Amino acid sequence: MTTEHIEALEELRRLTVEQRRRVVRDLAAPREKGGAQDLREMLIRLQTTLDAIDRALEDERALAERG
Repeated sequence: MTTEHIEALEELRRLTVEQRRRVVRDLAAPREKGGAQDLREMLIRLQTTLDAIDRALEDERALAERG
């Protein structure tokens, strides 16, 4: 069961990284004033999510090692 959790977290991490990359690409693109603040806030939320996923992965891997 732990392997399934690890695989699900790895997939979630992959999808979240893709989302973060899109936000970064949008932030780097030239634009009119406005909108950048929303993108920056989204970037922060996504990075916070990635940090939480990484902690969860670390925990699940430790659980798998203990068996």
